[in-house]
Amino acid sequence: MYRGTLLAIGRSSALWAVRAHPGAVHLPIELLRTTQCDFKSIDEMQTVLAEHHIAPEAEIVSYCTIGNRAAQAWFALHQLLGYRSTTIYYGSWAEWGTTVDTPVET
Repeated sequence: MYRGTLLAIGRSSALWAVRAHPGAVHLPIELLRTTQCDFKSIDEMQTVLAEHHIAPEAEIVSYCTIGNRAAQAWFALHQLLGYRSTTIYYGSWAEWGTTVDTPVET
C-alpha cells in the first residue's frame, strides 16, 4: 500500500464530495496558478502547499480525472519547486474510479 501523499489535483468540489481515493489531499490546480493561468511565484506555491500539509520531502502521487491537471501539478512540484519524490498516476480517476475492486472514499 502507498504511504506517501496522494494529491488530488483539479477535481471539482462536486466530484470530490462524492468519491475520492482514500486519504487523498484535495488541491485544485487553480490554487497554484494566477488569474492569467501562469504558475504563481515559488513563495506563493510553497505557501499553498504548506497550507495543505504537503511537505517537500513527501512522496507525492498526483492524479485528477484524466491526467492533464496531474501533469501540471507534477511540473510545478518537481520542476519548479524541487519536490523530487513526485510522480503522476497516469490512469488517474478514469482508471481508479471504474475499477471494481479499488477502495473509494465516499
